[in-house]
Amino acid sequence: MNLPMLFVGGQEKKRVEEARRSASAGSSKFDIITLLAKTQSGIAEIRNLIYLAQKKPYNSPIRTIIILEAQALTVEAQNALLKILEEPPTSTRFVLTSPTTENILSTISSRCEKINLHSDIIKHQDDLQPEFTTGSLLSAYRSTDKLDINRWLGTWRKKLLDLVYENEFTEKAGVNKILNYIKLINKLKSLQRRRASQKLIKSILILETPKG
Repeated sequence: MNLPMLFVGGQEKKRVEEARRSASAGSSKFDIITLLAKTQSGIAEIRNLIYLAQKKPYNSPIRTIIILEAQALTVEAQNALLKILEEPPTSTRFVLTSPTTENILSTISSRCEKINLHSDIIKHQDDLQPEFTTGSLLSAYRSTDKLDINRWLGTWRKKLLDLVYENEFTEKAGVNKILNYIKLINKLKSLQRRRASQKLIKSILILETPKG
């Protein structure tokens, strides 16, 4: 059985590059199918992939199906995907990317071989403070281009869960800061889905990011 692969961590561009590199190692360009979940997130798209997964490769030992940023799939689509990940066809393998494992269903991530592109994303709370919270407004505005919003959301969620499990709620201000981050990033993701202008998204990011 071909164990599905899941690339997590790092920047989105890096995850995409590694997923495509892995796919090209065993499949020709004619046998690589790519789904960008940010724009194709529904169950209809996953059902089509399942249909294609049943077909034999064109001119490669194996067909590879890449799902980029799988965290954007609807819950219904992820559940449909889970069924074929449990028993993938012998001639097909799946390669997924996601900012963190927390962004997708645990039943999916548990069935994948995980490749962490940046294993030390969370070490200290200071590491979670983005560059745009310091310096001039101009430098902050420019630095927002480097931000992977999905990765930040997963990172802060994980930090909050760690606090829950470790019972470290002695500093209420620290917990509130994390909750404020999550609210902000969810707001930004909502604006992205509504195709708001990048200028508006950047402005909100700079003005509403918790300081200190």
